[in-house]
This record gives sequence, structure tokens and C-alpha cells, in this order.
Amino acid sequence: MQDVLTMQFLWATLIVGGIVGIVILAKVPEFLVALLLVGQDFVQFGVRLLGFVVHRRQFATAGVILFIPVVLLFLVIRAVRAREHEPVIGRPNFAFIGITILMGVILLVGLTYTGAMKYGSQKTVEYFTFGMAPMLVALVFIRDHDGIRRLLLSLLVVASSIVVLTSIHSLVVRGTLETTLMFGGGEEYFGGMELGGHGALSSAVVVMVSVLLGFAASRTETRYKVFPILILPIACFYALHAGTRSNMIASVFVLTVGYFLAYKGKRSVLVVAFLVLLIFAGILLYTAEKDVRERAFFKSWFDPESKHGTGYARIEALRRIPGFFLSAPVIGHGTGAWPRLTSGGDYYDYPHNMFAEVLVENGLVGLAVLLILWFILSRRLWRHLRGATPGTELYGVAVFGVCMVAAEFFTGLAHFGLAHHSCTLLLTSAVVLRTTFLAEEAVVPEVQTV
Repeated sequence: MQDVLTMQFLWATLIVGGIVGIVILAKVPEFLVALLLVGQDFVQFGVRLLGFVVHRRQFATAGVILFIPVVLLFLVIRAVRAREHEPVIGRPNFAFIGITILMGVILLVGLTYTGAMKYGSQKTVEYFTFGMAPMLVALVFIRDHDGIRRLLLSLLVVASSIVVLTSIHSLVVRGTLETTLMFGGGEEYFGGMELGGHGALSSAVVVMVSVLLGFAASRTETRYKVFPILILPIACFYALHAGTRSNMIASVFVLTVGYFLAYKGKRSVLVVAFLVLLIFAGILLYTAEKDVRERAFFKSWFDPESKHGTGYARIEALRRIPGFFLSAPVIGHGTGAWPRLTSGGDYYDYPHNMFAEVLVENGLVGLAVLLILWFILSRRLWRHLRGATPGTELYGVAVFGVCMVAAEFFTGLAHFGLAHHSCTLLLTSAVVLRTTFLAEEAVVPEVQTV
């Protein structure tokens, strides 16, 4: 492995990424949204296969240099071509954009009164780089009703490619899947692809299942309900061996609530799906190595000596939240203050809980804005699930949205902090909002004739 020089990586990204970006924008802009939503780890994996080590900060810098001009250019093009009844961004999404910008302002203001500028600036840069810009892509590049289908297909292709290619690489390099996925038993505790974030593979599987459930929920024919059931064994395997515990919880939610929503009105098929899930989950747990089973049952959350991660340390961190919060309840201690509060700034740390981190660093004001973001999204999904008819595209998009947002929620709740998670949180939320609005607008009421 060799460290790639920052300028070399930036220029390579600008040249190669610019050419690829132009082609994608001209042909299938929805593919770019899918790649941003699922494929960040995929891109890093490709760079690593070339023999380079690209640090997160270089990745972020190259991304913002390339991405923001592309977004602005496409906004201009859309503004020129848009018809009067087709807003450039989409009228219903302005509230979401406004709240997101407000969240960014709160983070920036937080930098002015914290002693942890080093960490706070990193968080804010990542928030705007991987959060704000991709959000505009989702709201603008998914242009019409047919774009929903192209987006879902692109998500399926990108997510499946991640799983297939990394698994093939694992088999070729190590000769087995279990010790080369993001988590494997034995000495290679975090053995495997060495991608940034050991939940990458299971996240891709969750996306695959979510897309298939969305398709299944949008159709009434039984044959469309078969595909999500066929992928259940694969989903169970990767959830157990490849994911973080937060992704494991998200997988359980998607594989239960998601299937229940998708198979509404198809009780017999739903029973078959749950039987397949229970059988394969039981077999995998029974045959898995001891270390894998202990991690699956969250042993590290109760045993401080456990070698299965830092679960116990995260529980201890959460116990300190009330004291930190009460000392600065309104505007918090400032963006990036968590390392200063816990370790004096000796090393970067976060509570592995997005909501707790925002509460401590940005106070009740920051948490309120974050919850409003979730409220806007949840209210719309709930309305469609309650009012849309199963077997329609609008209902299918709502089911897909519930699965994706649930994955983001559990990851934010049990694993990542704001700096690591805001990017996909905003992008996922924007994708769900855009697709539900477009699917809703495509519903043509029947004209009553006399």
C-alpha cells in the first residue's frame, strides 16, 4: 500500500470523475444519486484495489471540489429547461431544505464558542460536503415519474455490485467469506476488505432488500412477491457476519416490519417469508463461530472485557450525557466539543449516537432542528402508508422509504455520530421525499363521467 498524494488524488478525481459524471448526467442522472447513496465505500474499495490509501479528509475534499460545481451547473440547466408547472427543485421540498440549512447554520455557529475547532470544523465540512450537496442532487436530478424506477434499478445494481465484487475479492484473497467480511471470527476480528466502516456490506444488503420490497409492495401479482423471499438467506448471512450491531438491528427491522408492509393483503406469502427468515436465521446462528454469535447477541454491551468492540464503553458514554447536557442545555458545548469533554481533546471520540451528540454539542436548539427533519419525513411516509392502496407505486415507494429511513435511524442511534452520519441521513431523506412527491403527483384521479 502507498499513500496517494493529496494533489494527485484531487486531480485524478477531477479528471476521471468529471468525465464519468458528465456521461452519467447526460444519460442516467439517477445513477449518480444511487452511487452517492450506496457507493462511497464502493469507490474507496476500488481505489484500494489500485494500491492507494485515501484518507477520509482527502476523499471529502476531492468530493466537494468536483461535486458542488456539478450541482450548480445542473441547477442552471434545469432552471432553463424547466416548465412553469415543474419547479427546479420541487415546491414541497423547500421546508426540508430550509430546515437542513438551518441545521448547518447551527453547526457553524457552534464552532464560534467551542474550544474544539479541530474536530468541529471536520464535522461541519463533512456535513456540508456529503450532506447538503447530495441532498440537492436527489431533489433535482430525479426529474420525473419514470426517474423513480430508474433510481430504484440503479440502487439495486450499485448495492448488488458492492456485495458481489467484495465477496469475490474475499474468496480470491482469503479463500473464505466468513473471515474476510467486515466481521469474522478468530484472530481477524475486523478482518476483511479493510473498507472504511465495517458495516458497508450489510448496509448494501439492506438497500437491496429495501428496493425489492418497494417493488413487491407496488405490485399485486404474487410472482413479484417472490424475489424478496429468495434474497432472505443472503440478507441473513450478511447481517450476521458483515455488519455492525446497529446494521443488524436495522436488518431485523427491515426483515420484519418491511416485509409486513410489503405483503399487506398477502397473508400466506407473508407467513412463508417469516418462516424462511426464522429457519435461515436459526441455522446461521447455530452454525456460526462462537465469536460471531457473541457479537450478534451484543455481548460487548454488557462485558467490559469483551473483544467484540466498544459496546460497553458506549453505554458508559451515554451515562455521562445528562451531566454534559445540564451544564449547557440550550445551545450546547459547541460543535466538536465531545472529544474535549471526554478526553481533553487528546484523541477524536464520539458517543456513537447521533441524537446524543447533537444534544450535548448543539443543545436543545440543535436537537429540535434534527427532530423536525425526522418529523417531516416520518409524517409523509405515515400518510402514504395509511392512505395509499397496496399494489400501487406510491405505496411501494413509501415502503422503500420506511426501510431506508429505518436503516439510517438505527445506525444513527447505535453507531455513528453526526460527523459520520449526517451525509447519508440527509441524502436518504431527500431521496425518499423526492420519490414520494413524484409518485404522488403521478396519481391521476379518475374522471367521473355523467
